[in-house]
Amino acid sequence: MPTPQSSPGSVVDQSVPELHVSPGPAQDITLEDLGLMHLYSISTWHSLDDVPEVREIWQELVPQEAVSQPYLMHGLLAMAALHKISLGVVDSAHYLALAMKHHSLALAKSKLELENISEHNCHALFAFSAITAIYTLALPVSQNAVMMEDPVKKIASTAIMMRGSSTIVQSHLDDIRNGKYGILVRSDFHSDNLSMPRQMAAVLSDLKTQVRLHDKDQSNLTGCSLAFERLRICFVNMHFDPEAHTISVDSRDRAVMWSFLATVDTEFISLLFANEPMALILLAHYAVLLHSLNGMWWCRGWGISLIRSISGLLGKDWEPTLRWPMKQIGLEAGYVPAV
Repeated sequence: MPTPQSSPGSVVDQSVPELHVSPGPAQDITLEDLGLMHLYSISTWHSLDDVPEVREIWQELVPQEAVSQPYLMHGLLAMAALHKISLGVVDSAHYLALAMKHHSLALAKSKLELENISEHNCHALFAFSAITAIYTLALPVSQNAVMMEDPVKKIASTAIMMRGSSTIVQSHLDDIRNGKYGILVRSDFHSDNLSMPRQMAAVLSDLKTQVRLHDKDQSNLTGCSLAFERLRICFVNMHFDPEAHTISVDSRDRAVMWSFLATVDTEFISLLFANEPMALILLAHYAVLLHSLNGMWWCRGWGISLIRSISGLLGKDWEPTLRWPMKQIGLEAGYVPAV
């Protein structure tokens, strides 16, 4: 009697071992998620920056790494979901929920890696920290189409997150700087005021005087003084149009702007949560830099929302100290109640 292997019409080959396929990193990716990844591949990456070398990172390098790093994949999907909201989808609440879901999954899946940072995983973790920073800024924009709620506390929370992310950079600075994402890590910033136009130097001089005058308590003086110095370096590296009296941030110098949030002292962050006046004044000046990125969907509205909120928190007595930042973002000088 012929065996199954030798029967001419048999379709069963018992000599072939049974295959056991293990679920891969994308096992929790749905068809809807593939749609988000499609959006990312054709549009989102292009909207994250306007420097060709940086766009290459978002277009090719990060997605390639995300194939083997699930937390990166979920991070990209979270960004794509928020980007879709910015494009004017009808069901924004649905995509907001999708973004939050993927962000939560990304955080959960990155936990073990974050507990064991090494020269092998620091690059992927650094990319994830950049994704998380963009997500954290974009989320309030997506939640509130007109005016975000409590932007001061939201930016303070963002600073806490970015300070945590900066530990990844500091622990493996040389590895990251010499790696594929090195262009995102810069340290060659100007630190003196020599090339700064007189008008901008005068603004910083007045601000420094205000810090000294209003911070009577020594702890406040330390927190705000350190924050002022970091803010000063940001402005030194910006471009100031003396005729238009406007600030612009060169796309290649944005790293110094983000360094303010990543390096401000925890004491200063506490002062922001407490609505301490001088800390709010410094933040209002930083909001001018955020406003320079108003054309980016993930940063849209931050500058105006912060200054309106700060104006309402401080009241009319502090109106003169807000005159310059308000003018820079196109608001009329004077008290603007928070809405």
